[in-house]
Amino acid sequence: MPDGEYLPTIKEHSLEKLDLHNYYAEIFAGGMRKLWVNLVYVGLYSGAGAAEVEGTGEVVMSSALSVLTQKVPFDRYIFVDDDPACIGALGARVGTLGMTDRVTLLQRDVNGCADEVLKALPDWRKEGGVLTFCFIDPYKVDLDFDVIRRLSRLKVDILLMVPLGYDVRRNWRDYIDRPAMRDRLSRFLGDSNWVQDWQALERPYMAFPGFVRDRINAAMKGLGFIEVEHRDIRDVKVAKKNVYLYSLHLFSKSKVAIKFWRDALKGTSEQQSLGL
Repeated sequence: MPDGEYLPTIKEHSLEKLDLHNYYAEIFAGGMRKLWVNLVYVGLYSGAGAAEVEGTGEVVMSSALSVLTQKVPFDRYIFVDDDPACIGALGARVGTLGMTDRVTLLQRDVNGCADEVLKALPDWRKEGGVLTFCFIDPYKVDLDFDVIRRLSRLKVDILLMVPLGYDVRRNWRDYIDRPAMRDRLSRFLGDSNWVQDWQALERPYMAFPGFVRDRINAAMKGLGFIEVEHRDIRDVKVAKKNVYLYSLHLFSKSKVAIKFWRDALKGTSEQQSLGL
């Protein structure tokens, strides 16, 4: 499917993330299509819509283009990325699909996009209800929790990639000792008390990713989302190796959505949990 537009490079392990994202998005749209007047998809750190797999040269649809072309569509799509090359390429691909009138593209830092995302949504008071699925795929722990807090006022499911392995575990000492890094993790968790709480536990560094995982899950529970069970977290590792990279967490206020998520976990190639 090469089309001459910009193609970022992704690692092979990203295919597992895409597979799970696509499976859930299909189930979500199919299950909710007849129940809601407006289904909206929001992609934060959306990418270019297609990417080349490092080492194989294979060109694949990434999350944005996959959701735009799935069998059961959403009514509106909002994509946010601060990379002009990604937004430009995604815009061209949206145009080729003839879907420009249903798509809002925002070239913005995700941490400053909440106002524009909320403005781009249909008015639920006038249009009979809005249900949103939001995929948040940060490169590292650089997402401000305030973005999630503001989106949580919607009827929304949030699929969040949490970079506990290649970022939190690898840089654990910097997150504890360096003020700038501590502040970054505090913004991600929406909480600056984690430092004292971690130190009070007197646990070995290997426990730090699990500690961060539990803190973000507790923060989401504080916003009214159903508490995430460990069995519902997908841990992703380097392809064909036992090297942990990140986890995928589905946050919802609906038990139906949790069932959909469990169906998606069963329906995709599941790796063994690292038990963080």
